[in-house]
Amino acid sequence: MKKIFSILSLSLGITAFSQQVESIETILNDKISIRALELYDNKVWYTGTDSKFGFVDFKDSKNQKQIKLSEEKLQFRTLAQDKTSFYAINIESPARFFKIDKKDLKSQVVFRDTAKTAFYDALHFVNDQLAYTFSDSDKDLLLKLAVYKNGKWNMFKNNIRLNEGEAAFAASNTNISSTKKYMWIATGGKASRILRMNLKDEK
Repeated sequence: MKKIFSILSLSLGITAFSQQVESIETILNDKISIRALELYDNKVWYTGTDSKFGFVDFKDSKNQKQIKLSEEKLQFRTLAQDKTSFYAINIESPARFFKIDKKDLKSQVVFRDTAKTAFYDALHFVNDQLAYTFSDSDKDLLLKLAVYKNGKWNMFKNNIRLNEGEAAFAASNTNISSTKKYMWIATGGKASRILRMNLKDEK
């Protein structure tokens, strides 16, 4: 009896939820694989395949714009923002760190990682002056992070060794999070765990 009641309750819950969805509307029709989203100015912003970056307005879906960050067919799985700009990194080597002005959408490459293993899957801003991005590791298997501090990108030195086959594992901009004191990184693949760093002493 309890099982029947549980199933009935679940069915009623699903039915009630389904009745709240009045309609589904396609707001972007394009040949693109979108792997990262950000919200800003009542718009949803995206990056994806073929170097595409753009937005769709929530209030008026016909108000949308798309640009190409490069003439090459780059693939993006990252997107983040501070007060004045968006940032995106392509997954292929060399990894180019793009900065896109929010006002005129003009972009520039502000940093490069030329390692053959460069593969940036996640980008996260702790605040306007601090951001981290996570790449597959090099042959030394050390945790590979780039850090944005006071307007500049640099590689972040640390002694954390990953396991063989441990990486971001197609996280698509979802495996880094932070609070005021800590940052967390989730790894996956052949091995997975949650790494925590104190933002004050970076340990």
